[in-house]
Amino acid sequence: MKKAFTLVELIFVIVLIAILAKVGMSFVKVDYLQKDVEYLLLKIKKTKFKAMGSYRENGHCVKLDKDSIVDNEKKEANSYKFRSYISSNADEICFDEFGRPYENNLNASSYIKEVLDIRLSNKSKTCAIKVYPLTGYGIISCD
Repeated sequence: MKKAFTLVELIFVIVLIAILAKVGMSFVKVDYLQKDVEYLLLKIKKTKFKAMGSYRENGHCVKLDKDSIVDNEKKEANSYKFRSYISSNADEICFDEFGRPYENNLNASSYIKEVLDIRLSNKSKTCAIKVYPLTGYGIISCD
């Protein structure tokens, strides 16, 4: 009477599970828009926290165009690929040493006085990042 599985039977079951997993994963769709929105918000937060406590005359800035968002110094094959279209009411967002957002040159009139609305879209969906004045706090909203 046989009380255990043979090695061949165990390997066969493992191969079968791997094939089923591969077929199942092909039905899962990646939401590239959500990934792009999270990447851009992370980039904005990183720039804000780099600026806090370190004064630079031209500030720490993020250009809000598709080519400038991904780090250009990382030309590796596994670097992030930004896939969404970006529209905004500003070309770039900068932060002073207190983390306050401003546009272009740093002076008293250049601080952002209204919510900065950055919209990302792909074929079927649109998301927005809202960056608030004074605090530089950013939130994501999708429809």
